Amino acid sequence: MDRDLQISLIYKSLKGELSDQEQQQLDTWLEQDADHQKLRDQLQQKWEVSEGYEPQIEIDAKADFQKLSARIKEHSKTTAADEKALSEGRIVSMNRRWLSIAAGLLLVFSLAWWRWPGGVDPVEMSIVITGTGEERELILADGSTVWLNENSKLTFPNQFPSSGREVQLEGEAFFSVKKNPEAPFKIQTTTVAEIKVVGTSFLVQAPMAAQQVLVEVASGTVRLQSSTDQQVVLNAGERGTWSVAGNKVQKSETANPNSYAWQTDVLVFDETPLLEVAKDLEQYFKVSIKVQRNLGSTCVVSGCFPEPNMDHVIVAITRSLGLEWSTAGADRYRITGNACN
Repeated sequence: MDRDLQISLIYKSLKGELSDQEQQQLDTWLEQDADHQKLRDQLQQKWEVSEGYEPQIEIDAKADFQKLSARIKEHSKTTAADEKALSEGRIVSMNRRWLSIAAGLLLVFSLAWWRWPGGVDPVEMSIVITGTGEERELILADGSTVWLNENSKLTFPNQFPSSGREVQLEGEAFFSVKKNPEAPFKIQTTTVAEIKVVGTSFLVQAPMAAQQVLVEVASGTVRLQSSTDQQVVLNAGERGTWSVAGNKVQKSETANPNSYAWQTDVLVFDETPLLEVAKDLEQYFKVSIKVQRNLGSTCVVSGCFPEPNMDHVIVAITRSLGLEWSTAGADRYRITGNACN
């Protein structure tokens, strides 16, 4: 099993939420290696130390803020910022569990008060943050799946309220949304852009400091809308952007499936100029590729590379074009030649 799935099943086991099939899957994995049981014991210890067994709290009215405040102060140190937020009735976090899954990966699970738009009742929220070089697959309460890319943050309710399905994204994620026409799925970004869907799969790039939000649709239909109600409807294979300058929403060039190759593990090129191929390889492999100037736009590449390896891909491309490649230091490549075949 995938390591992230293992950890997810362990936590579900600790919370008593495993199905019979998941329990059998976890038991089989634990029996395979003593290190697996050791990992399980370590996670259980961290869970218990951080008071993972959270008491059930009934949330009915504003008076519950006082009870929740006392519980938080009893079990954890509340920062000045937390106390200010509490007094304003904005947001209260409790029992934060910080677990290093691998170098650079940070998962934050928290309970928070969240006043849902159009509703009166707070809902319980979770936050997941990924570090450099780490990805995370999440299954939301409605059955939708989110693949969170590195250096990204997703805030979502543990159970969607009746008023609708809504999450907040900072960074990059690929969504596969469970179809439900009665409850459209909305993604709020750190800017003023909003993405709304019923059931589809698509990529969203919305870094906090970025000058635009980008949406690329793999299947279905997506609506990208600004705060001024400017909007575009995007179908499969189309790309849309929201720009900070002018708060403008528009359709742009055809979507590039290699934008979410980090999720599919497939690189695809169809008569693609070599310079664009190099950019896609740089993004996927986190390398630098310098293409000889006269080759960038005149040479084109076609091919599909599932579970690609950098050296294998660059060898295949240069051989098919009659070019040469070389390294210029760690993670630095050059493509040279007289002309393409």
